[in-house]
Order: sequence, then C-alpha cells, then structure tokens
Amino acid sequence: AQRALSAKNAQLTDTLGKLTDAYSSIDRDLEQAKKFQEMLVPARRFSQGSTDISLMFRPSGHVGGDMVGYFPVRDGEIGLFAVDVSGHGVSSALMTARIMTYFSSSAPDRNIALIPEPDGYAMDAPDAVCNRLNALLCNDGGSDHYLTMILAHMSVHTGKIRLCQAGHPSPAIVRADGKIELQEVFGMPIGLVENAEFEISEVYLQAGEKLLIYSDGIPECPDNEGLLIDDDGLISAIHRNRALRGTEFLDGIIREVERHRGSQSFPDDLSAVLIERR
Repeated sequence: AQRALSAKNAQLTDTLGKLTDAYSSIDRDLEQAKKFQEMLVPARRFSQGSTDISLMFRPSGHVGGDMVGYFPVRDGEIGLFAVDVSGHGVSSALMTARIMTYFSSSAPDRNIALIPEPDGYAMDAPDAVCNRLNALLCNDGGSDHYLTMILAHMSVHTGKIRLCQAGHPSPAIVRADGKIELQEVFGMPIGLVENAEFEISEVYLQAGEKLLIYSDGIPECPDNEGLLIDDDGLISAIHRNRALRGTEFLDGIIREVERHRGSQSFPDDLSAVLIERR
C-alpha cells in the first residue's frame, strides 16, 4: 500500500510540474502579446501646430480589447480613433490588432479612412468610414466580435473636429471657462447590424480647451459595492484635474478611477484620447 501511495504521489508531483511549466509558458506568451499590443499604440504624446494629442491605454489583463491611435492626413489635418472591442482577452486583442491595420499611419494606401489624391491623401467623412468598417466586420463570418468606436477628423489650424460616435461613450469637452460638456450623438456599434446608420457631429476647440474621448471602462468602473463612477463622477474627476495637461491629466483621471475602485486593478480596459489646443 505504501509503495502504491508513493507511486501516486510521484505521479501527482510530475503532473503538477508539467502544469506549472505549461502555465509558465502561457504566461510568457501573454507577456509577449502584451508587449506587442503596447507597440501598436503610437507615442503617448504628439503635437502638431497648436494642438497636443495624448493617449492612454491600460488593459485589465495581459492584453485588452481597447485601442487608441492617430494617423496623419495632410498638412494641418489628423485622424484619431478610439476602439473598444467586445469581450476580453486574446481574441479581443487580436481584433484590435486587425483594426489597427485598417487605420495604419505607416501604410496610407491600406488605411480605409484615406482617399488618394494627386498631392497625397484626404480623409473620407468619418460616418462613411464607419459604414465601410461595419460592412467589413458584418461580412466576416469568422468573428463574433463587434466594437464601439469614435473616429475623428481634426484640423489643427481651426480646431474643428468632425467625429462619428459608434456606440462609444459621449466625449467630454472642457471649455476655456472650465465648463464641461458631453457631446451626445449616439450611434450603433460597428459589426453588430448590417446597414447601420452613423452620423457626424462637429466640435470646435478654442485655445485652452480639451476634448476627452474615453472607453466605457472609466464611467462603468464599480467600487467595492458595485456603484459605478457614471457620467457625474467622470465630470467631477475631469473638473478636479482640469488644470493639468497631456499625460498628466490622463494620469490624474486614472488616479480618480483607482480611488473610486479602491484598487489598481480594473474589471475592464481603460483607454482615452485627449485633444488639447494651446
């Protein structure tokens, strides 16, 4: 009996060792996937003319389904996007990588938002681009994912921003006098319904004003009792940090979320694009 017990213990030890090795291998792969996904996000801060762009991306796990970025259009114009793919984990992260290829800054001929012209590229209307992306995803029978998104086209000279809101939370505008507004134009998520309709709204930023585009992981972050930050809490957080600029402002918003959560871990990815005019 003792010999049989020893044999079973040895077998159990061997099995646990193999499981540990397997989990370690998976963890290493996820760490590499995390580094790869972080490489997809452009520099956290970018300036053109009197406009500063800052990005924030914080996945809830090794990899996430959020993604933010920008791409040059032509002199004085830039395209910006924020994406939140349904679900979590590796499959959502793979979808974000796919979406990044559709809005490539290094290969404009592959960017579905850009139209070739004799002197370079122009950006198509954001609602038309969302329609194009919606058709691509709806015709893809191999994926169950859909996504919310804001796609924006900005003139850094005038401060004019044309944006399409496809299921993403309403962006917040911080006016020069400190007033905070939510730009509420709602649209269907992308990849969920064929022939969905999308609309364009316009925002004008003056000197000293900000536009914050953020994922739902921020207002929908719960505390220990399940109470969400919600729009009112987000507006309060923006108000308390309104004097900060760039990545310092975004870091301040993250601290507010951590304070509400009571932890530095979150149930959903957090991401944001901040546009500021000097």
